[in-house]
Amino acid sequence: MPTGKHLTVNEATPVPDALTTCEASVDGDKVLSVEQEHRDAGASAYDIARDRFGVKQPKSALQRSAAYSDRVAVSVVKCRDGESGDEDITIAVKTVKPAHQNESAMKDLILGYTSAFEKQQPCSKNS
Repeated sequence: MPTGKHLTVNEATPVPDALTTCEASVDGDKVLSVEQEHRDAGASAYDIARDRFGVKQPKSALQRSAAYSDRVAVSVVKCRDGESGDEDITIAVKTVKPAHQNESAMKDLILGYTSAFEKQQPCSKNS
């Protein structure tokens, strides 16, 4: 995150029970965007990074359930229990100019975020 005087975080749920967004701004400039989306099972993190966010050749981690570049990172949490059926929860993190672009930092961010998210048991309907 760039340095600045004012950090603003805005969270929204534009599609209830399906999509949650969070945007961070520094001194009025949007620098980071995070999305969590419930979707039908099947899409890989690599495909989402490439097809939805235009990353030409994302790198993979977490046995291919995460993909990242210097500006975008995506992970897929697979929900296959009886409560949530066959759905996935995707997490996408994007840096937005004038944010600093760093492939290693994006990898660390998506791995840490996904680990913390999975500890919340997001596939349970009661979470």
